[in-house]
Amino acid sequence: MTRILLLILGIAIGVGAMLALDRSGEPGTQAPLEDDDEVPVRVHRRANIPRIELSTAEIALADIAMGQLAAARVVPEQLAVGRVANAADVLALLRDLQSAHAVAGAQQAVVDTLRARLQALRALHARGEITVAKELAALDVEYRRELNARTGHASRIATLRTALLARWGARIADMAAREPARLAPLEDGRAHLVEFSATAEPPATVFAAASEQRASAVPVQVLGAAVKTLGAGQGASYLGLSRDEGLRVGMPLTIWIPQPTADIEGVLLPAAAIVWHRGQQWYYVAIAPGSFERRRLGPSHPHPLGVVLPAAHAPTSAVVLRGSQLLLAEEFRGEIPEEDDD
Repeated sequence: MTRILLLILGIAIGVGAMLALDRSGEPGTQAPLEDDDEVPVRVHRRANIPRIELSTAEIALADIAMGQLAAARVVPEQLAVGRVANAADVLALLRDLQSAHAVAGAQQAVVDTLRARLQALRALHARGEITVAKELAALDVEYRRELNARTGHASRIATLRTALLARWGARIADMAAREPARLAPLEDGRAHLVEFSATAEPPATVFAAASEQRASAVPVQVLGAAVKTLGAGQGASYLGLSRDEGLRVGMPLTIWIPQPTADIEGVLLPAAAIVWHRGQQWYYVAIAPGSFERRRLGPSHPHPLGVVLPAAHAPTSAVVLRGSQLLLAEEFRGEIPEEDDD
């Protein structure tokens, strides 16, 4: 009898345990699980302006650096377009012109020698020396032949100068004749020929780069006005020499032309502080400890290290000097859909 009771009790306990397990598996009875992927909200809006709120630890972890902008002065510059010109034609003309000058110089030496000998023989003949008559006649024919040859060389030099003038302008032609040393870097491959447009006559030196970064621009020695206009560029075209070894023929260039006006005083916004968003440039300011706002870049002037903001547009708050790109990513991170979102 006791064994039967124990068996019934064991069965009852088992059934009760199974019912308890079934009830624990019903929907809504499980304890909520912690979401390890939950990200704290760091972007808030004040007067519809987004602010990024970061703790001191987060700022240090993101390596964000802030500071006041240093005073700076910059020469106002005008932006223009340019390109690396194909110098093959001008180089060929310059070399042909040099060769023609060399041949003409040698020819002139022959003419001078013959003239001196001819004058001596004529003097002897005038004093009655009849023995020189035959040599004098032969020398006179040779002298006239060399004079004709000299005229031909002079004509070739004139033709080459005309071609240089017509294709590359008066300044290049005059320089080839009077200041050939200024064109020597182009001839020996140490410089590239640059063509650019300008609304007014440029100064002796402008700056050019194959990008829009002012910091990468190198000086261009202006040679003078060009004959042809540069595409759709406004104003006249000018030629210059650049010693930038990275340039290639046909490469488009950005040109910075210093303007003859007073220097602009302001503050220097480093290039690392500037970010691009929707085709515009921005930077971040720290309006309070751990609170950042994005500001649109207003009037500014190119500087080799960034841009100069005029004093009237200089920010009064500390500026994010390093880490702006991280702040921009954080500002719009909530708009990036998750992988499981439709």
